[in-house]
Amino acid sequence: MTCDELKDDYAAYALGALDGPELEELREHLGRQCENCTPGVRSALSLVARMSTAVTPMEPPARLRKRVIALVEEEKGKAKSLAVFG
Repeated sequence: MTCDELKDDYAAYALGALDGPELEELREHLGRQCENCTPGVRSALSLVARMSTAVTPMEPPARLRKRVIALVEEEKGKAKSLAVFG
């Protein structure tokens, strides 16, 4: 990929949301110390760090945890039933 194509991945990389071949490609590219992409990724990392301190952390309500766990269990059940047919 070109530097111009990789620009779209800076934010996802900084957020830890980039994976698969895109992540590997950007890591390899940055490993070559690209003078175009390295500052862009640093800027995205800095922005994410600043944004993370802009809000006050809070504990989610217990009912939210219960709902999330229930949804995960439900998805596990669906996956198991699909595996029987696969």
